[in-house]
Amino acid sequence: MKSDKESTKFPLLEFGIGLGLILSCIWLIHDYTAFFVSILIPSLAAIIMAISFIAELLEKSNLPDWYYRLLWMLVIIPILLLLIFGRLNHFEFDWTRLN
Repeated sequence: MKSDKESTKFPLLEFGIGLGLILSCIWLIHDYTAFFVSILIPSLAAIIMAISFIAELLEKSNLPDWYYRLLWMLVIIPILLLLIFGRLNHFEFDWTRLN
């Protein structure tokens, strides 16, 4: 039988790998969508993290340990993939060229 600490543990590694695979597939299929998703997800996660941090300073809450780690993953993984796939394309995407 699992303890309370183990039963509330969020699968961060699996979530991070899944997010990375999904974003990588989007990058391989359509770089326009992937670029904006890779900007949108970290922006929203950073805003949520800032609001959560301010709320935590004002009044102590019982957020699980994995909450801020999840938000950091939502910031880091898309930006990292943006840099990797951007570098592979020499930051020259199809949708930035004038015809």
